[in-house]
Amino acid sequence: MASQVSAREQRMTRMVFLMCTYTMLCNLPKVFLKLADFEGEQRAVRSIATAFYWSQFSGDFIIYAASNKQYREAYLLLLRDISMVCTTRTCRREDTLNQNQFELAQVSPPAVGGT
Repeated sequence: MASQVSAREQRMTRMVFLMCTYTMLCNLPKVFLKLADFEGEQRAVRSIATAFYWSQFSGDFIIYAASNKQYREAYLLLLRDISMVCTTRTCRREDTLNQNQFELAQVSPPAVGGT
């Protein structure tokens, strides 16, 4: 039991370290730019630094999924359910379009010139 707790603690410590390192790496460009560029002349560099800053919020999910089996399984279930909903809606939409086209084809055009 002690070895399982120790291994679990090591995994958790590794994940927390990874999250802190990732957050620092995403924030450092913006911090350094604020210190170096007082007047805001470097707009392109500021935009890139801001993109790095905001990427930390989407990267957290990837780190969680890579570090934890339960998160991976939950993400896979979520993606599977989303894909099933999307394919079902697409199939229904195509069936509706095909049905409408079939109904339009069934309507006979009015007779021209009369007999």
